[in-house]
Amino acid sequence: MPFTINSGIDAHVGGLLERRSHPASAWRAAVAAISYFIAPAAIFLCGCEMKVSREMEARVLELQGSTTTSGSAGPTGRILLPDSRWKTGERLQVHADAAVDLLLLPGALIHVENNSDLVLRKLSLAKNGHAFDGGMQRSIRIELVNGTLVVLIRFKPKFGDCVVQTPFGSLSIGEPVLCRLEVDGSKLRLTAIRGALEFTSAESAKSSRLEAGHFQEWPALDQTPRVSELDLIAQQTIEKTFDVERKLLKWQDRWRLAPFPWRSYDFSHSPTSPTSPHTTNSGS
Repeated sequence: MPFTINSGIDAHVGGLLERRSHPASAWRAAVAAISYFIAPAAIFLCGCEMKVSREMEARVLELQGSTTTSGSAGPTGRILLPDSRWKTGERLQVHADAAVDLLLLPGALIHVENNSDLVLRKLSLAKNGHAFDGGMQRSIRIELVNGTLVVLIRFKPKFGDCVVQTPFGSLSIGEPVLCRLEVDGSKLRLTAIRGALEFTSAESAKSSRLEAGHFQEWPALDQTPRVSELDLIAQQTIEKTFDVERKLLKWQDRWRLAPFPWRSYDFSHSPTSPTSPHTTNSGS
């Protein structure tokens, strides 16, 4: 007689009934049968719903001149050194003739120029379950009070996850970009070099899209984006930003490929760090 699915089920049920006189054997068989269906479902559901989130700290890759940070609770600050950390809630002040390059998250880097003042509002990394597509969530929120900030994003974030807040409005990033923000107290100049940006004006609450190869200023009577190729200052700005991008990628690759002790060494124990390979003397 050929074996069929129904015959196999009947034989399994019949075996359970025959073992009614042996409660221990019947109980073990019932538990095994239930576990066969419930265990895979439980593992699947737990894996899909599990979410691990961690607050991150930005890492100093290179600095020139004097850069300090201060907490939100008071004016007491500390001087940044190579490999120092910039923590959430801290105000970063880059003084005259200074500059600093920071690694926010893998694939997210910034360059801050002299006379800049900004605050790190949020920096976190979350993994949602075991999903391969969209399972990683990176959240970045920076407040640029004054100065110049270059932002390099190498991954595709969701709109609202990567935001730069300025006195004139907020910039939201939803794709890999290279852009430059300049705030001097009276206006904001935003240059999109690679990738598109979405900016929401604080005055009008209107959102506008700035494509690569364009720049725009706020406030301005004419809210139309201008072509960078037709503006000499914009062309010079783009050339300088490309140099910054190459330097940022160089430091990121060096940090990522370096031996672990080099990456984890705490330079805060060295007041000057004259032998550090990523310290630059601004006077030279």
